[in-house]
Amino acid sequence: MADTQKPCTRCGACANRAATVLDRAVSVYGAENEDRETVLQDLLSDLMHLCDQDGLDFDALAERAAGHHREEVDGADCGDDCPRHGGQ
Repeated sequence: MADTQKPCTRCGACANRAATVLDRAVSVYGAENEDRETVLQDLLSDLMHLCDQDGLDFDALAERAAGHHREEVDGADCGDDCPRHGGQ
């Protein structure tokens, strides 16, 4: 039988943290009338500028982050409090 449950992303904790940061970015940018996609795009662009300024490789960081995301969605790196995977 196929697993029809929504993919685990640490029970929403990761997405909730990101939403909090994005909501703060809306305030910082004064972008209350912009959609989340536009604000996220602006934030990512600014993070690229920050990486340039600090000598960090944004693309390498994004690739590593994508790997972490895949592990979390697959349940390989859930927290111990995950009801779906139980930290497995």
